Amino acid sequence: MAGTTRVLGSEDISAIVDIQGVDKTLDELIARTREAFAAYDSAKTETPARDGFDYHGPPLGLIDWMPTHSGDVVAVKTVGYHRANPGACGLPTVMATTSVYDTGTGRLVAL
Repeated sequence: MAGTTRVLGSEDISAIVDIQGVDKTLDELIARTREAFAAYDSAKTETPARDGFDYHGPPLGLIDWMPTHSGDVVAVKTVGYHRANPGACGLPTVMATTSVYDTGTGRLVAL
């Protein structure tokens, strides 16, 4: 899997939930979140302030990115906030993407 980038979309997540069931999926997410909080070490994690673009349209919008670096991984969450989306184009107000990179190679590992 050294050269493979894993891309999970909403259909992939829905398939996982369909196979495992909602309760098992949420139980596993909660357990993994607890493990991540327990393993968190602020001395080994660098989280710069979020940054982004606030544009005045049309329409009004904001794109933010939130990077973090811990060990051999860099993750960047990119979030778009667009108030007009639900009425104007049937999209959610907030949409996000997370990309994960291997710090040894710079390769995109997951999206």
